[in-house]
Amino acid sequence: MTPFPRSGMDDDAIAHREVTDALAELDRLADRPLAEHVAVFERVHTALGAALAAAAPVNRPRVAEAPGRP
Repeated sequence: MTPFPRSGMDDDAIAHREVTDALAELDRLADRPLAEHVAVFERVHTALGAALAAAAPVNRPRVAEAPGRP
């Protein structure tokens, strides 16, 4: 995946860009030799995992705290 300038971008914009870049790499997979597919899948998996880990947590009630739950 191609690095991009991060200056002036907030964390959500960076994460969105990383996800978009990862998905674009999957879109180009058909043009690559089959022998390269596993490496691409691994890079995309790593990039998506990193973007997910870096994403700001969403304020949702825990299951035990959800209304109607014991």
